[in-house]
Parts: sequence; structure tokens; C-alpha cells
Amino acid sequence: MTVPGAGAAAVPELVAPEPTPAPVAAAGSAPVVAPRYSWAAVLDTLEARRKLSVFGNYQHARVLAFSDAAVELGFAPDYTLGEMARAPEQVEVVRGVVRELSGKPTTVTVRVLSETEASTLPARSTVEETRARQDDERRTREAEAREHPMTRLVLETFGGAIKEIKTDV
Repeated sequence: MTVPGAGAAAVPELVAPEPTPAPVAAAGSAPVVAPRYSWAAVLDTLEARRKLSVFGNYQHARVLAFSDAAVELGFAPDYTLGEMARAPEQVEVVRGVVRELSGKPTTVTVRVLSETEASTLPARSTVEETRARQDDERRTREAEAREHPMTRLVLETFGGAIKEIKTDV
């Protein structure tokens, strides 16, 4: 598709992403039903309701299982406030939000992971996900800076090497 007056420049057409298929249940087992809400929605609701101590703790929770029937959360053993997050009052606040979002009673289980589980489970907390995204972004920006034509020209002209690239500006 071209835009009038823009010469031959092409404007990409927007294409809707293909829907992700729902998980398929194993033969002989009950079908897995995807919940109508997400863990991010639970955290957003906690933050919107100003339940900041619960929100702050549960950002560090790893989602081990998530369905309309049950939510299982785990805290890394090195998270010092994991025991506080397991307090009945905090778990009940989370259970209430989950119940409200799911529209039915949902079991919420919270535990501290063992060292082995924490290192082998692929689940990451929202804090860990954010850190990983930031690290990936920083590495990408550093690589782009190293490969930039002006950087190469300066290094070729004046010699030397790059010691550090600041990406936090």
C-alpha cells in the first residue's frame, strides 16, 4: 500500500496476530481451561487498591500454576520477605483479588521454594522478568554503540578501545 504524495515509499499494513491455541489436555484428563485473567491483572488490582505491601511482596512471587481453580505461587529462598508474604493476612488479600477476578472461589497456595526448585524452575517473578528485559535492552544498546559507524571511525582514527558504555542516560 502506498500513501499519495509519498513517492514509492511503502507503508506496512497492520496484520492482526494469529490467536494462540488453547492448551490441549492429555488423553483421559480433564480439559485445561485458560483463566479469564492474568497474574499481571492480580498485581495491577493490588496496586490500584493501594495494597502496596502485598503488591510489593507478590511482585517477587513466581507463578508455578495458574488457573481459575488454583493459583500456586513460590518465593525464591533468598527473598527475605517470603515468610511475610506467606502470612495469612497477605494470602487472604491475594485470594480475595483472585476470587473477584475469576468470579469463583480459587485456591491460592504460597510457599518458599527450595534452592533446587528456585534454580531449575523456568518460572520467574515480575521483578526477575523486568530485570531480564532491562539486561537484554542494555546488552543490545551496548552492541549497537560498539557497531555504530561513528564509533568505528573514531576508534580507527584515534586508536584505543572502548572501556565502558553507559546506557542509563
